[in-house]
Amino acid sequence: SNLTVEGNIYSTSPDSVSQARIGGVSGNALGTTFVNVHTNVDITIDRVKGTWAYVGGISGYGGTFTNCSNSGNISGYNTIGGICGASASSITSCFNSGNVSGNQYLGGITGQKSGSIVSCYNTGDVTGKSTYVAGIAGEHSKELTNCFNTGTISVAGNTGAIIGRIGNGNVAITDNYFLQYSHSTGFGGGNQPHQVATMVTAETLASVEFVATINNGLETPAYKLGVDHPILIWEEDIPATVAISADKETMVAGETVTVTLTLDRPIANVALAEFFIHYDTSLFTRGEATVGTAITGTSVSDKNVAVDGTELKGDGTDAAVQKFSVNTFAYPDGAAASAGTVVTVTFTAKEDIEADVVSEFKVEFNMMQDKDLADIAVGISAPVSVSVTRKPCAHEWTEATCTEPKTCALCGETEGEALGHKDENSDYRCDVCGEKLCVEHTEEVIPAVEPTC
Repeated sequence: SNLTVEGNIYSTSPDSVSQARIGGVSGNALGTTFVNVHTNVDITIDRVKGTWAYVGGISGYGGTFTNCSNSGNISGYNTIGGICGASASSITSCFNSGNVSGNQYLGGITGQKSGSIVSCYNTGDVTGKSTYVAGIAGEHSKELTNCFNTGTISVAGNTGAIIGRIGNGNVAITDNYFLQYSHSTGFGGGNQPHQVATMVTAETLASVEFVATINNGLETPAYKLGVDHPILIWEEDIPATVAISADKETMVAGETVTVTLTLDRPIANVALAEFFIHYDTSLFTRGEATVGTAITGTSVSDKNVAVDGTELKGDGTDAAVQKFSVNTFAYPDGAAASAGTVVTVTFTAKEDIEADVVSEFKVEFNMMQDKDLADIAVGISAPVSVSVTRKPCAHEWTEATCTEPKTCALCGETEGEALGHKDENSDYRCDVCGEKLCVEHTEEVIPAVEPTC
């Protein structure tokens, strides 16, 4: 119990091998109980002759498994499973994400199984050359319920997304599901009308509602919300992420930018939620806000609120960065948050900014779950930056002089060059502006006149 194993196994023989009995932890595990055992062991069987049966990510043959997983890839020949090659005991609340390939009797969880399989799932691809190949069990004859498969199943013979061949038409095989396009059918053969596996879309598989569906009939829920599909209760939570984005990277003063908050995955039982967009009020005025479909019961605040009653400084400027809030209130029953847009808000850059600047929009959140108001772990994306340049000036030009170029009276921009002085009279003064041109000639020059009597 409570074991994690990583590594590689390579096995071959020039002789004929009928039973390989190779596992990431144990080759022969009859009578052994595995709890919280997790393997990432790549296993390669280089077969020359023989069936090389019983190869598994944890056990080659035998064992009882609870809360276990395998992520290693397994390549062999016969009777191969991501958790175990074959076993007569139960497998409960386990998953496999490694790829399995071989000839026949191949399964994402087990190659051949005579014990019950409950609340297990497979996401690894399973590829065979002969028959009895499936996402959960290659061949199975006992109870199999509340399982699902998303891995692609590839083979020509008896194959199914859940079971390749059912060996007993009387046992309970219900509440099982498989991803659309992973395979065309749930079972490869031997199933009776009461033995059911249902095809679902990727959208359904990732939904909050499907968590309730896959837990149907269980005394205690085995699954919780994941990202693309449910995950087992004992697995580590995968936090959702709130991302902030802008529809432009550069803009001119007076233009408008649309900022969007997006939730990347569903969240169940949201009792209270508050999302904030921080922005620089010295640069932008807030415009229209449109609530998205991600969270039901969402409303938009009607004013800007200083963070914690104080001013936050933004990126070295003296301007207060304030936050705009978007709220939902669903206490105590909770509401489902789906992936998608939380809110879009427009911001207009003020026309009187005095210099080009880069400004950030940042997201913050508070979110609580269920009646106990437990905090919900949600990731936050990095702030989004927008460059704002001054609005082009409607120039009011002052004509060039002897000493200054043509100059805008509004922004100070210049055009061309100064005209320069002219002294066609050679009197050391500019004929245009009258400025004295030579400091050595301090006396006024008096033109010569003809002598008189």
